Amino acid sequence: MSTVRVTVVRALPGEAQIRPLELPLGACVADALAASGLLAADAAPAVGIFGRRVEPDRILAEGDQVELYRPLSSAPGERRRARARAKGKQGPA
Repeated sequence: MSTVRVTVVRALPGEAQIRPLELPLGACVADALAASGLLAADAAPAVGIFGRRVEPDRILAEGDQVELYRPLSSAPGERRRARARAKGKQGPA
């Protein structure tokens, strides 16, 4: 086999962009991102394969799903504290 088939996925609010690709054997995550057309040339998002963060130079395997991760809108701990404050203002149930 001289090619590798992968999918690049970018989740946006309300939609997912999915690009199936066939790349030369030995292609890396950065090659898949460039071929997908899903990000600007100057962007450097966090990326992963099947939920595990990887570096852009990681070599791809057949069937890999490359995922582009969005930055968090707020820290998870801060969101929990805000929910707890809001719940406390409602009074006992």
